Amino acid sequence: MRIRFERSCRRGRGVLRSGGEVHAIIGGNGAGKTTFSKLLVGLFKPDDGTMLVDGKSTDGRTARDIAESVGITLQNPDEQLSEQTVEKEIRFPLEKRRYERTGFLGLSKRERYDEAFIEERVAEVCDLVGLSEDIMQEDPMFLPRGVRRQVTVATALAPDPDVLVLDEPVAGVDGTARRHMTRAIERLRQQGKGVVVIDHDMDFVCEVADTVTVLHEGQVAMQGPTHEVFGPDNWEWLSSHHMRPPRAARLARRVGIEALTADEFVAAFVPQLEVSG
Repeated sequence: MRIRFERSCRRGRGVLRSGGEVHAIIGGNGAGKTTFSKLLVGLFKPDDGTMLVDGKSTDGRTARDIAESVGITLQNPDEQLSEQTVEKEIRFPLEKRRYERTGFLGLSKRERYDEAFIEERVAEVCDLVGLSEDIMQEDPMFLPRGVRRQVTVATALAPDPDVLVLDEPVAGVDGTARRHMTRAIERLRQQGKGVVVIDHDMDFVCEVADTVTVLHEGQVAMQGPTHEVFGPDNWEWLSSHHMRPPRAARLARRVGIEALTADEFVAAFVPQLEVSG
């Protein structure tokens, strides 16, 4: 699955180039991150240029059609919750696609998913995002924000899209929900899925992303591997646009080592302690 945005006056920019890639989109407030995500899934239409998903333009395609290959969770999970129980919420996209039109003028229909498949798929995505069986009959609107976020991710994954777009997936969640989200993204990578993460949390971005696009005033200001984008030469520019390098990287600089994440910091710092000891 490849995602690309092209404008007539400039070269196109690739966002996802292969399956199993996690790509982050970052930028200050008003940079165009959320607008980009809604363009990607067909909720918005571009005024100029073309959004390509796997080589096909999103122009003329409905959001429902695009949702077969690209799932999305919005910034505010409450905007996506509509059912009275968690189970019904996750089943919803499968129920909507349970039958497909066939025959002359689409007057006949064929079952795509039977009940056994739906139940199995709901169990799979719940396990993937860390949702417990105990909450399946709860009203999702009354659950903690982090759990509501997990429910919307499970719902987006239920139809098995090739790409999942996560708009601020760890905003306002606790440490447990954050760990569940990190684990889910890693498992999607292992399954060969593409993941697009849009976030202000640079620590989280550097933990999960392989590549990064930096947006500024609706334009691509920087793009490349995560370690390259967050390289020391870019720190001043990123900080001046409200994107401070991750805490692990700043601490690593103070003690004279190179690291971008907490795991990298520990891997680089512990051997130094052993030598000095």
